[in-house]
Amino acid sequence: MEETGIDLVVYGSCQNFQYLTGLLVDWRHGVDLGSEVNTVFVPWKGEPILTLDEASSGQTTGTWIKDIRVLKKGEDYGKLIEKVISDLDMKGRKVGLGDHLRGSTTVEVLKAVGGNDFCKAEGLMDHLRMIKDEGEIERLRKAAKLTNQVMEAMIDRSTST
Repeated sequence: MEETGIDLVVYGSCQNFQYLTGLLVDWRHGVDLGSEVNTVFVPWKGEPILTLDEASSGQTTGTWIKDIRVLKKGEDYGKLIEKVISDLDMKGRKVGLGDHLRGSTTVEVLKAVGGNDFCKAEGLMDHLRMIKDEGEIERLRKAAKLTNQVMEAMIDRSTST
């Protein structure tokens, strides 16, 4: 973010949202069916803010993010976004718009930030997701071993019939 001069990146339900929050969201299937409210706001300096719809609020134990704001049924989504932008002090700042942002979220962020210094931030995290800790590496090894065993069993079965 520093290299590109971006002050805030906003991601909807996507691989980056899942990676950043630790929440298990099904971003691969029915992307358009997910809630527009499920969004993470990542400032260059300071702590991120996670917004969730009421139905997703039960998942909050799976995230390290402390500032979680739940939009209850009937509340104004625009006011929630406006408060997030205000609390992050992002009025007039440069904002990167990430993957799977719904149109309504983009509009509300644009209104709340003001100005017109926005950029595409879809590939910003690609290199970060490649870095794995020991636990992730071990899980990948187990998945690869299991996949190999399944493939060997399928080959054995197909050649013996």
